[in-house]
Parts: sequence; C-alpha cells; structure tokens
Amino acid sequence: MRYYSTFLVFSSLTYSLDIGSVGIIEDKYLPSVQKFETSGITPLQAVYFKTPGLQITNMGAGKDISLKGLSQDNIAVTIDGCRIFGGCPSRMDSPINHVSNTDKQKIQLVEGPFDVSHFGTFGGILKFSGSPDDFTGLELKSSLGSFDSHAARFRIGMGSDRDHFLIQGGREKHGMPKDGSNRLLSSFSAVPYKDPGQDYSFDEEISIKYRFEASRKTQVTIQGTKKDRDISLFPARMMDGVKDDNRRLEIAIKHVLDSGKTLDFSWFHNRVDHVMDNFTFRNTMAPMRMESITEASQSGFRLVLEDGEWETGLERFARDWQVGRGAMQSLDAETRLYGFWAQKEWGKGIWDYRSGIRIDLSESTDNQRRNPGRRSVVHRTTESDKEETLFSAFLSLSRPIADKYLLSLDLGSAQRPVDPMEHWFQRMDFVGNPHLKAPRINEAKLGYSKQEGRIRPGISVFHRDLEDHILPSVVLVGGQRVRTYENIDAEIQGISLSLEQDLSRNLVMSLNVTRQKGNKKSLPTGSNTLALAEIPDITGRIELAHTSDKNTIRLWGEFASEDSDIDTNNGEQRLGGYAFVNASITRQLSQDLKLEFRVDNLLDKMAVRHNSYDRDPVNQVVRLLPEAGRSFWVSLTQKF
Repeated sequence: MRYYSTFLVFSSLTYSLDIGSVGIIEDKYLPSVQKFETSGITPLQAVYFKTPGLQITNMGAGKDISLKGLSQDNIAVTIDGCRIFGGCPSRMDSPINHVSNTDKQKIQLVEGPFDVSHFGTFGGILKFSGSPDDFTGLELKSSLGSFDSHAARFRIGMGSDRDHFLIQGGREKHGMPKDGSNRLLSSFSAVPYKDPGQDYSFDEEISIKYRFEASRKTQVTIQGTKKDRDISLFPARMMDGVKDDNRRLEIAIKHVLDSGKTLDFSWFHNRVDHVMDNFTFRNTMAPMRMESITEASQSGFRLVLEDGEWETGLERFARDWQVGRGAMQSLDAETRLYGFWAQKEWGKGIWDYRSGIRIDLSESTDNQRRNPGRRSVVHRTTESDKEETLFSAFLSLSRPIADKYLLSLDLGSAQRPVDPMEHWFQRMDFVGNPHLKAPRINEAKLGYSKQEGRIRPGISVFHRDLEDHILPSVVLVGGQRVRTYENIDAEIQGISLSLEQDLSRNLVMSLNVTRQKGNKKSLPTGSNTLALAEIPDITGRIELAHTSDKNTIRLWGEFASEDSDIDTNNGEQRLGGYAFVNASITRQLSQDLKLEFRVDNLLDKMAVRHNSYDRDPVNQVVRLLPEAGRSFWVSLTQKF
C-alpha cells in the first residue's frame, strides 16, 4: 500500500457548531484524498477547512456540501458502504442530513471521479464510517450553546475480541439563531412564523451494533440505526421539514479465504419518511397551504474481494421514491442499478499508480404509467422506462522528488444515473424530461507540493469538462411557461494555492486560496446567462493552531470575494463576499475528562455566504439567508 487513506476520528457531532475530538490516521497516500490535521473542530468543518473548492452550505436547519461547483446527487455520500439520498423532491434535505450523528466516527473525502468503489462518484465521494467495534466502557458528552441550544450523547461498549456490543445515542435541540445584526433568522421568511423564536431543529437518535465471530475466519456485524428529526426550519424556502424519520439496517460479513484474500459481503436497507409543509410553523392561509409526504428507501448488497493490490466488487442498488400526498403529481419512481468494478494500486520504480474501471447497468421506471400527464405535451412522449449503461474509469499517479516534493496527476471520467426527479416527476408548471442522457464528467488535476520542511507550499490546477450536464430550463407550451430539465455541456476550472508553515515547535500556520470559474458551453432553453450558479470566484481560509500535551488552541478565518459572474436566469443574486473569524480551545483535564470550547463568527459579522434557492425548477424564488451571528459552544466529555 503506497498511498495515504486519511480519516477524521471524533467522538460525536452536534449540529454544525459543536466540537468533537478529531485525530488522524494515515496509512497510505492518494493525491485526490486530502491530508487533514484537525484536532479540536468538527469533522465536516475540518474537511471544509482543509479542502480547497469545498463549501458547506447553510440551507436553514439542514446542511449541504458543494465540491468544486457540484452538489447534491453529483456528489456520492455513503455511510458504511450504504449510499444515502435525501427524501425531498425539492432537495430540502441534503444526503448528509440522513447520516446518523452518533455513528459518524471517520470521514474520507475523495475529490472528483477518482474512485469507482461506489456508483455515481461524479464530482467526488464523501465516505462516513461508523463507530469502532473495540470501544469498551461508558462515554457521556454534554454540550451547551448559544440561541438556547443543547445536546447530550452517550456511548456504551462491552465485549471481547470474539464478540462486541455497542449502543449509542443522543438528542440535540437548536433554538432560533440570530444574525450579526441581532435579527432572528425566522424574520427572513416571506411568510411570518407563528412563533418567531421557536426551535430551529430537534433530533433524537439511537444506534445498536453487534459484532461476533461466526468462525475463526468469519466475522459478522449487525447494526440498526433510528434517527428522528421533528423540526427542521428553512426560513429562506417555501416549506419547512415537519418530520424526517430515518431507519437503517446493515448486515456485514467479512471472511478470510485460505489464500489470504478477504471477501466482504454487506446488505443494507435505509428508509426516510419526510414530511414538509408551509403551514405547521407559519401563518399560511388557505388556499396557499402546501404539504408533501415523501417515502424514500434505498437497499442493496455489495460483494467485495480484496487481494493485496487488487479490489474487485459487485453491487446491486435499489431506490424507491414516492410522495403519498403533495403538491406534485406522478411522484412514484424507482431506480435499479447493477454494477461491477475493479481497482488496483501498485508501484513501479519511483512512481505510484492507482487505477480503476466500473460498469453500471441502470434502470429507471415511473410507476404512474397511467398518468404520463404533461410529458406527452412538453416532451412529446409517454415513455415511462429508461435503461442506461454507465462507464467510469480513472488513473492516478504520483512520484516523490528529492524526497521532499510530490508531483501528482489524476485523470478520471465518470457517469451518474439520471435522477427520478429529473426524468419523471411533474406538477402543473414543472415536468421531468424522459429524454435526458446520463451526465458525464471528464477531469484532469495536476498537483505539486512540498511534503517536508518548516515551509510546505503546494499548488494544484484542475479542469472539469461536463458532458450532458443537467440544468433547469424553461419552455413555452400553449403560451404557458413550463420548467423542466435539459442536457447541456459546461466546464469548470480552477487553481488552488496552499501553504503550511511551522512557526515554532507547537505553532502551525496554514493557508489555502482557491479561484474557480464555471461556464455553460451552450444556453439552456429560456436562458441567456452562460455562468454556472453557485461557484464563488475566490475563497480561502487561514488558520493558526497551537498544540501541547493537554491543550489545542485554534484561530481561523474564512473569506470569499464578491461574485462577478452569476446565473441570473437561475435566480442567483450577486453576493458581496464575506469574512468570518472562529476559534476553539480543547483542554484534556484528565485521562478521561475533556473540555471543549468554540466560538463561531467571533466578530459578529452580518454576511450571506450563498444563495438559498431550491436546487430544482419547482421554485427558484431567492431569499438570502445570512449566517448566524456570534455563537458559542461548550462541551464536556467524560469516559468511564
């Protein structure tokens, strides 16, 4: 093994402001996997801080990620190999909202189409791994924060090398935040809330995991997770989440063959019950009341054979998506996917190589065949079934130079299936497009960095060529404007500069700055803007970190320039840039007791980080939502 797999290890995650103990495990190097040094901040914030081109978006009580201009289903999100999707047709709930807070113990981020172990790694893959099987004892964590927020978590583990039982859970509540001008975020809603100061979100969850040895060479793990979110407010959008209930069951079997090869089998089922409306929390009067009750599930199995340098696998994935009641019509669709992949890593001379290839057969069906509705009028078809063959491949190579520098080159090409929303869903002013082709990305990334010494600069450039990229468009049918999707070609390119410097034995300064641009090569119907939406021109972060045996102190800032090119047809508004300062302190009071303190937006700045429109053509009315003002968190973790 010649490349680093970088993981972030932490005890728990409470919302986006909490702090968790973060360590690092490095056993191999891969240029497309970021290297993190992240003690004292949450894992997602650590990934965000150390990954140029990555943005964590505040959509309200939910969070989303954007990686080099791509987001949502263009980025694969998995938990223990289980592919996660959101439940909302309007994309209110990001996939990362359905990853349990209690069992997120490691994160691995691969940028771009440079991993084929999962399907649809179009713009990158974010892999969450669950709690370790060997934790024994009792761990309690309590957190208090600004805006009447609090969280409590527990973890209990017992057992031996042959069998182990782990149960963990918690609850967290977040009150209504205020911006840097002391205004409640609820005041930014177009429709007033019944209680402007009500809770912003409320979560409860529990996870049970049991691992045992069925034989000397066979290990079995069974895990069930229940995660309920009863409140999830989105002031800048047309509806709030009334309920998000998540149930996940996983069974994994690891067997070591006589030849020494490892055979892994895993099966999973994940279900999301998602209820959203615009009247439970707001003063919405009839006939403007809207409600959607969505049931979404994902299930499948994976069979993986590992043999030293080789990894080969088979996968079967199924996704069902239904809206039992709602403003939309024809919301009953399913996707089936069968995949095969092979990856290899090896070294030859001073070069290290990693390559992979993947083939997927994808089937998508609209179960509302009796009601093709507006598809026959807008797209002149009543088609209800689609089959696609998807192909992905990549090659990554790297070589050290003078034992201090590293040169890396990543080349990749990947496709993702067309989403059921894009193919089939419809309502009076919106209809999916059955003619859509599976989008493809071709990416090249070149990096050069210094790995040793007190000063460690780095530079990377990338170019993403998007073929058949899916974007909203507007067509006229009988004098009426109808929103839909269509394929267009586009490109995204950028450059990232980084610097790490050891100011002293315990004090490190790090800096990264990214500039990127995205443009359509052709205009979608009804559009006259070539710029791609939500791609900030310049973003950057700077950090000072001081570490000692018992203390970790961090001070960091994040900034963005004013937007220059925006997609006015997509409702995007020009933003004036931002600059935030944050700080955290972690103190190990004893071997089993730890105190953590954090403050975000230390200078209490009033700023908007991103546009808040829906990511589909159903409703593109923009209401900008500012970031929360100065906010504090303090956490105490006790182990027994």
